[in-house]
Amino acid sequence: MIRVIHSNSYYLGYNLDLSNFMGYEQKMVSVTINSVEDVINALNGPAAVAEITSSKGNAVYNWRAANKFPTDTYLLIQSELRARGLVAPDYLWPMRQPAVIKRKRIRAGT
Repeated sequence: MIRVIHSNSYYLGYNLDLSNFMGYEQKMVSVTINSVEDVINALNGPAAVAEITSSKGNAVYNWRAANKFPTDTYLLIQSELRARGLVAPDYLWPMRQPAVIKRKRIRAGT
């Protein structure tokens, strides 16, 4: 008899990947961080964020003061946050949104 203690655990020397066993799904809990300062603190401070983004330390302090990150740091910071079970909203990176294209209506019979 095999007793399931936790998915992806070792039991009697066997690696059991039971994440989809009998409908059991492992759910990841994430915490949302809502400010640039909180993101920087969650990633262990300005020096760590500078290393993650290959930026200079004073640049990170400028981001904190402006309360926004440069758009080219989006994937770097978001992937590091996800690895820690954290999430930051997209509005911390001021990206341009695609323009909405309005199409002219063509009336029947014209």
